Amino acid sequence: MLLAAALGLWWLLLAGAGFARSDVPPGFEAIDLSEINQLDRINLSPFLLFLPDDQSRTIDNLLRGEVAPWQLNKAGVTNFGQSNIPYWFVVQLNNLHQLRDPVYIRLNYPHIDRLDVYWVNDGRIIESYQLGDTVPFHRRPVDNRVYLFPVNDLKLTQAQLYLRVESQGPLEVPLDAITQSRFHEQDKLEMAWYGAYFGIMLAMFFYNLFIFILVRDFTYFYYLFYVLSTTALQFTLTGASFQYLWPQSVAMNNIMVLVLTAIMPLAAVAFVRSFLKLETERGINRLLGRVLLVAFVGVLASAFVLPYLLVLKIAHAISFVAVSFGVYLGVVYSIKGVRAARTFALAWLIYLVFILVYLLQITGRTQPNMISAHALEIGSVLELILLSLSFGHRVNEEKEMRIKAQDKALQVQEEVNQNLDQIVRQRTEELEVANRQLKELSIKDGLTGLYNRRHFDELLKTEYQRSFREKSTITVLMMDIDHFKKLNDRYGHQCGDECLRRFAQVVTDALRRPPDFVARYGGEEFVALLPGTDEAGGRVVAENIRAAVASITVEWEGQSITMTTSIGVASRVPSDRYDNESLLKTADANLYQAKAAGRNRVVHSSA
Repeated sequence: MLLAAALGLWWLLLAGAGFARSDVPPGFEAIDLSEINQLDRINLSPFLLFLPDDQSRTIDNLLRGEVAPWQLNKAGVTNFGQSNIPYWFVVQLNNLHQLRDPVYIRLNYPHIDRLDVYWVNDGRIIESYQLGDTVPFHRRPVDNRVYLFPVNDLKLTQAQLYLRVESQGPLEVPLDAITQSRFHEQDKLEMAWYGAYFGIMLAMFFYNLFIFILVRDFTYFYYLFYVLSTTALQFTLTGASFQYLWPQSVAMNNIMVLVLTAIMPLAAVAFVRSFLKLETERGINRLLGRVLLVAFVGVLASAFVLPYLLVLKIAHAISFVAVSFGVYLGVVYSIKGVRAARTFALAWLIYLVFILVYLLQITGRTQPNMISAHALEIGSVLELILLSLSFGHRVNEEKEMRIKAQDKALQVQEEVNQNLDQIVRQRTEELEVANRQLKELSIKDGLTGLYNRRHFDELLKTEYQRSFREKSTITVLMMDIDHFKKLNDRYGHQCGDECLRRFAQVVTDALRRPPDFVARYGGEEFVALLPGTDEAGGRVVAENIRAAVASITVEWEGQSITMTTSIGVASRVPSDRYDNESLLKTADANLYQAKAAGRNRVVHSSA
């Protein structure tokens, strides 16, 4: 009888607390909230009962016991993963009236789409809130980015806290009871952490903005865009954007999370493509870079038309691929010898690790902890600092490359200058040779190779003036091939040319002194100048030439051709510096006398 009475009393107590008999799982216990007077904080998660909502369950159904059995959260799970359905939670709290200090029940996660809160006592709702991102911020009982529910005003011996949680993103319910003083201490530390994080991000932004203004390298622009979008995303994920930027806009929070989740990796891909100059390459790396760029543009567009949860899953999957691609590129370019790529690869590897920690948490595969709760912030700070260092390495590499290029250009310039000097010297020598050749051509006869008449006239004038100064004798020989016109007509001009060449060679051989020289004066006429030769000497030279010419035979087309020459000789010691023409005329007159006297002879006279 006593046992039956005890069971009946237990049933009545549970029914009065709003639980049906089937709703009380083994091991359920109420929380004595007065213990917080000594502890400052009590973790409520292990004492939660939870129940998936099939969209038909209301608070009235729950209070009447018209539900399936509750499950006890013995493991203290706070992350239920990404869920398409809402969850109901309830916890029994006792001795609320014994609290000495102000106490909050805290749900320490800002991103919940819909949060319905009910304080229940004796089966009746005594207080309720409709909160979440889809409700204006000012309706929160405490103005804070996380959800705080005051307890002290209830003044109850016991109460049940019912929560209906709905979210298209990760469904996290880290629930605890915390004194107001302890909360403010933790909140200050949290704000100090976020202040340090956002301070570092802004410092990197403005530092690299200054560099971008100086160097105008568009890679810095993509980096700035990446830093800014990362900062904006983290500011939104902390709940600060909803609190300070759009507290009345109930749709903005989810949209901005999706937009920034697409824009941040989009900026990262654009930065990587520019930093590693992928567009200058050919092959799979450039193609993958373009594919990822298009993919994130697609994610950005789908944020406005597709369901939140679907877009988020797609964005996270592609982001994981993109970060992995960054690590791969860093390794590849490190192997190629790009020093900046080492820090670049390390940056993306670290970020990949923290991305993995974050993804494991939001998908419910791991439970939140201090590291995972701030994984994106820690990973992004370390990554962006290392990427900034990579910029430094890149600048140093480019500086070294410029120095090497300048040295190479200087070396090439020196070689060019040396080659140019060599070429100039060579061209100068060639030009001098050409000039000499041109001069030779201008003063020599093309057929016989002897000096021509113009050059002879110049030399005669010079030698004549020297003879005048030195009071020495100068002799001129005028020579003509006898009957040359008949020879030319009979054997042809080519034979005549050959006879002229042989004649010139004979005369040249007969002049043995260096000052003597012979010239072709015109046609078959030749002239020789003998400086310092008196009358007797001139006659000897003339006779030698005449005899030599008479002794030669020119073989032409089977016939032997002989030649003779008539020579007029004139000698004098100049009494007038400029009277050289009269000497030449005298020699020419003597030549005509020789021809008139029968040819093949020498006529000499003093001029």
